[in-house]
Amino acid sequence: MTKQLAGVLALAVLALGTGSSTALADHQTGNVRLDVASSPAGAATILGGGVINCGLVCSETIPLGENCQYVGTGGNHNQGRTLCETVYPTRTLNAFPGAGWSFSGWSGACTNVVGACTVTVTGNPTTVTANLTALAGPTGSIVAPEEGAYLSGYITVRAEVSAPAGVKEVRFYLNNSSGVLKALTAPPWEVTTDSRFFTRGDGPTTFHAVIVDNADNTFTTPTRTVIVDNVAPRLELGGIEQDGYTNDNTPTLTWEVTDTTPVTFTCSVDGGPEAPCSGESSHTPAEPLADGEHAISVRAVDSVELETVATRRFTVDTAAPVVKFVKKPKRKSRKRNAAFRFVTDEAVRYECKLDRKPWAECGGRVKYRVKRGKHTFKVRATDTAGNTSKPKTYKFKVTR
Repeated sequence: MTKQLAGVLALAVLALGTGSSTALADHQTGNVRLDVASSPAGAATILGGGVINCGLVCSETIPLGENCQYVGTGGNHNQGRTLCETVYPTRTLNAFPGAGWSFSGWSGACTNVVGACTVTVTGNPTTVTANLTALAGPTGSIVAPEEGAYLSGYITVRAEVSAPAGVKEVRFYLNNSSGVLKALTAPPWEVTTDSRFFTRGDGPTTFHAVIVDNADNTFTTPTRTVIVDNVAPRLELGGIEQDGYTNDNTPTLTWEVTDTTPVTFTCSVDGGPEAPCSGESSHTPAEPLADGEHAISVRAVDSVELETVATRRFTVDTAAPVVKFVKKPKRKSRKRNAAFRFVTDEAVRYECKLDRKPWAECGGRVKYRVKRGKHTFKVRATDTAGNTSKPKTYKFKVTR
């Protein structure tokens, strides 16, 4: 008899002798049950040898095993018998956290075990619990373009995203619309879009993103507002009439501007170098202009570098017209009909006056029926620049 077998026999004999239920000859038979769970329920899938696939199957009934040895002849009543001991089954369990959860350890029959749990199933049931901790939900923000930026054409919107459970999707939205501008499932988390086709057109425009993690938790970023401008400034000029005449040799050009973003202006006279305009919305030449044709230009550039140039052309005329008589009555005459005709060297408007009558428009000729006596005729001319000549005077007398 070997020394090991003798030891087993001695243990069996001692157990039988004291009536212990652990005697080799009285080993346990039947089944044991292993119950596993995750806390919170459903937060993880637990896999183990055998049928355990918790999520689907969380309990296994397992037959007990036995380890039997034949004991040969010797003393006492155990001679020539086969003695057996109970073999309890083992299972190795692994926990796989669901989306949004992290594994924090086991409890029950695997308390203080980290990683895989190898459990000996001895009870009915033997219980093991995998404990899970919820991961933080997603967060993020729109980081480009800058808040309040002035933009035109193609705009790239970029988000920074954090999701401990992993990113499932990032959806970008324009102007709080219910329709998604673009949905992304992988970085980089950015979208480029042509602002020239925005339904709202130019003006304040908002972007935001909705971040969805793998546990379907969502986070909506704060809104980012920018100013979209795809139209050049519109200028309406005033102060000087286009192709007009003025007797002011320092005329002032004025304007009104329409644009979505702030506009800066530069001005030039007669094609000279551009410089800051003399006023916020006007320009007066620094030096008097000589008589003749001139032009004042203004360039408007908005905050996205779109620009408009507008020019007003005009003529400066500071000289008054000169009136000449080409027909008039004799200084003394018996005729009571007095006819006058007069000319100037430019386009004018004439006004005539006889004696004490008021001034009245008269064209380039006029005829009067006069009484006998002394008379005074006056004519004056005003050109298109507003220059008015001195009255041209003619005195005559109608005799008997």
